[in-house]
Amino acid sequence: MGTNRARCLAAAATVVWVLPAYSQLQSEPELALPAALAVAEQSRPLKLPDEKPTIELASYWRHAKPLPKPNTKTQQVADAGPQTESAPLVQPEWLVPEELTEPPGAAVFIDDAQPSIKEVIQLAIANLELPPSQATALMIKARELAVNASSVGDYGDVLDQCHRALDAMPDKTTAASIANLAAWAHNRRGEVVAERGNEHAAFEDFQEAIRLNPDCWPALHNRGVTLARYAQEAEALADFNRVIKLAPDYTVARYNRGEIFSQMGRWQDAIEDYTRAIEAMPDQAGPYAGRACARHQLGETRAAASDFNTAIRLNQRHAVAYIGRGNLYAAEGLYEQAAADFQQALRLNPRSASAYRSVAWLLATCPLEPCRSPAKAVEAAHRFAKMVGEDDPVVLDTLAAAYAAAGDYRKAISYQQQAIVLADSDRRDSLRQRLALYRQGKPFRTK
Repeated sequence: MGTNRARCLAAAATVVWVLPAYSQLQSEPELALPAALAVAEQSRPLKLPDEKPTIELASYWRHAKPLPKPNTKTQQVADAGPQTESAPLVQPEWLVPEELTEPPGAAVFIDDAQPSIKEVIQLAIANLELPPSQATALMIKARELAVNASSVGDYGDVLDQCHRALDAMPDKTTAASIANLAAWAHNRRGEVVAERGNEHAAFEDFQEAIRLNPDCWPALHNRGVTLARYAQEAEALADFNRVIKLAPDYTVARYNRGEIFSQMGRWQDAIEDYTRAIEAMPDQAGPYAGRACARHQLGETRAAASDFNTAIRLNQRHAVAYIGRGNLYAAEGLYEQAAADFQQALRLNPRSASAYRSVAWLLATCPLEPCRSPAKAVEAAHRFAKMVGEDDPVVLDTLAAAYAAAGDYRKAISYQQQAIVLADSDRRDSLRQRLALYRQGKPFRTK
């Protein structure tokens, strides 16, 4: 679990707390490579862990589209990135007839005016400047199939023709063209499979695409997203670095790298990437929320508040922005406003582990008695622990504070001792200070 982001997402009339029912929780629960090795490492097969982390403290996007306006009050929460339609079909430039060719380096999308089979064949032969051979004919057939491919089976048909073409022992130029087409088909098939939820099968397609064409930046980006979602941060960062070098205008990679930097506690680097993403995607709430979190960590309170407010204005259903702003309010002593934001976050996403952490901390440690509720703090802390697991120092610290507030110092001391063992060295002093309080029979109160 990324404890840096957890710190960011954690933090006078009596506040009435109503936690979501448990039934609402059951449906779904620079480390970069050295320069000399970075490029070579891209095509090296990587292993994806069998299990994804229980929760993700960052949001990674494969694609970005403008947010549609909510149609109903029950529209799905946009807490994990932009709401998207099916990804557009991105084709290699050589699949598009000359009159539709985009500027070099740009992604090319299928246009309503599809090239005819004759045009595809003529273009392929013209580009190769070779007489048609068996390999060339098979490659032309593969390109013809690629023009209208959209399903897993369609991309499999393209790949079958590519493999047959490679088996026909083509010359070097033709072999390179076939490999590029096969890489494109593997990446597109991986995207379709990933959308269906089979990320391990998708990962293998992305890996094969990169093996065939180490500069296939869409596949590098997709592999990076998958690695990031499985908490393989160093490997994901290497992929995003490579994508930004190959396709510097692909802004989604900037946003995703910002999320990785936030997980690593590289706040200034994260701010720079979020800012670049905001410049290109000013209507997306995610980059504003990410930058706000990083600015809060650096003590830039006013700028962080402005970014949180902008994120919420752009997407009033962005639960993460409410959590972040609530933590900022709490840090500034605005406890009632913090409570309101945490409540709203839980309404929007009753499975938000970060929201439960923030709620538990506020209810256990708030210096204003009307805002405290030890029993609710213990309940919220255990929900946080159920989602994340009790092998995380942030979870254990939260449980300890909640039990201390409830007067159960035996449990508070036990949890705090475990938190100290698991915590990074730079956090142990503050944890030990709280442990000393619990041993004296005193709860912890924020100042």
